[in-house]
Amino acid sequence: MKFDAANPKALVVIGLEGLDHWQGRSFSLAFRGVDASGKIDGRSFTVSNGDGWVERNPTEYYVVEIEPGAYILDMAATDTGLRITYARYCEGTSKFEALAGKAAYVGNFAAPTGPGAAAHLAKPQFDAATAKLLQYSQIRQTLEQTEMRPVPYPKGSYCDR
Repeated sequence: MKFDAANPKALVVIGLEGLDHWQGRSFSLAFRGVDASGKIDGRSFTVSNGDGWVERNPTEYYVVEIEPGAYILDMAATDTGLRITYARYCEGTSKFEALAGKAAYVGNFAAPTGPGAAAHLAKPQFDAATAKLLQYSQIRQTLEQTEMRPVPYPKGSYCDR
């Protein structure tokens, strides 16, 4: 199946970096959809390296097909092999828009410095993200940069408990 401007879904490209020197087994980021009023809805997706002990690539890029709309960075999870820890972005997070039929580069996220620490946006690597997208011959969209905007975590959610 090809992906082009007529597709009702959206594509996002996200980089996870710093994985070659991180001491954990795996690192993942979870994103949740938010509706027009800013409340969390049922959409979500996760990116995860999952092979931290095996490959230890410095940066890995993920191409994910998602439902269009706004998303926030919800949580980072780390697995050290001994325990799994989570860092939820209750104190403030970032938001981006994914548009139907478009391919958007969300950014690179640096792996946390240790278990339980939060990931943070790293220096953008647009050319590397574009190179990753070009590996998929069925994708016929040009990668566009999207902006991550700081926002408060949505009210009426897990963080209010």
